[in-house]
Amino acid sequence: YLNLVFASYFRTIYVSELDESITNLWFYAILLAMTIFVLFVIRAVIKVGSTCNQVCNAPFVEVGCGKCFLYGGTAPNIRRAHTACHFSAEIHGAYAILISTDLESAIQVLPTTTDNKTRYVWTGINDLLLERNQSRVGWRAVNADLKDVVVQIPDDKWLPGEPTSGDTLMLQTDGKSYKLHTSELFPMQYDGHVVCQLVSDATVKRHTESSRMTQFSKTYPVSVTEFFGDNKDHFWKMSVAKSLGECALTCKKMLICRAIYFHPDDYDCIQTVYVDSRLARSLQKTGWIRFGRIF
Repeated sequence: YLNLVFASYFRTIYVSELDESITNLWFYAILLAMTIFVLFVIRAVIKVGSTCNQVCNAPFVEVGCGKCFLYGGTAPNIRRAHTACHFSAEIHGAYAILISTDLESAIQVLPTTTDNKTRYVWTGINDLLLERNQSRVGWRAVNADLKDVVVQIPDDKWLPGEPTSGDTLMLQTDGKSYKLHTSELFPMQYDGHVVCQLVSDATVKRHTESSRMTQFSKTYPVSVTEFFGDNKDHFWKMSVAKSLGECALTCKKMLICRAIYFHPDDYDCIQTVYVDSRLARSLQKTGWIRFGRIF
């Protein structure tokens, strides 16, 4: 009986110590895992902080990590708005484009007002290449890396009944939130505000190096079968080129060039600028060749 009691006692002690040892092992394993995770998070925060220091030089304003914006005054039309951002390079020594992404951040650089008056802001978002008119999806723009992108626009960011045409989108804001609508709704008695987004020096240099190979494709950014449209804004430059290669080289030399239209019989070379778009119906004739520029 005593042997059984002592055996039972020692078995109980032995099992309890084993349970405690296992518990300690789990505790230290979990503690080690948590320590590694915390160190990883701290390292990531330090890395992000270090890459965001002194990103924006005046008069550009940093809103969020690495997002630099410049208020460019006002413009009476979309072409003048694009031009204002383009010439920021000559004025401030930095290349910028009209805003098309990061719109929540962009509206924060608008001048403050004492009232809640609605302000209208030009954007680079458009449907001038496909002209699908009333579709809410597939709107395109050039982002801060000079890449053609499809801009995802949630339904709650559209004004009711919009879009009404395949034109350029405008931003309507009270300074706190915004809605989007086509520029046809823009009240003509006002000038639209211009906000530009900085393109990094690395991106600009990469696209201006004379030795860099620039690619053009018939199907970039999408396959287009109709070259002529109804857009009222003229986003192209016209010149004469002896060959398709010469026409492409003309486009390569301009950061604002997005695509080329070349007519081999007449040697007409048209470069679409700022945005990729169709040609006016006044230029309609057979034989045009179109190539989109791949940045």
